[in-house]
Amino acid sequence: GSPQNAASNAINELLKGPVEDYNFAVIPPGTKLIDVKIVENIVKVNFTQEFLSNSLDTRILDEYIIYSIVNTLTEIPDIRAVTFFIEGKEIKEYGNVDLRLPAIRNEKYLQKS
Repeated sequence: GSPQNAASNAINELLKGPVEDYNFAVIPPGTKLIDVKIVENIVKVNFTQEFLSNSLDTRILDEYIIYSIVNTLTEIPDIRAVTFFIEGKEIKEYGNVDLRLPAIRNEKYLQKS
């Protein structure tokens, strides 16, 4: 399908959380995807307020949350970066993660096989 459908489906899978009991969900509980839009290879992800209000107060997880989304979406052809919105308003930071510029893939957060 289209990159937009692929991005929407990928995020919805992340929102479901892991299948295995020994893993834990990274995305804050209650978060819902409002929509995704792709403009010039940048996907704009629009979440509900729970993405901010239900996040754990930890600097370590902030980066994992953001880059689990970014690294997943940049696997889709034609997507190079991600911007984050909460109920239509762009966010410029998520905890200690600077989001003033679109977030690009970060290999540091990918598991080595």
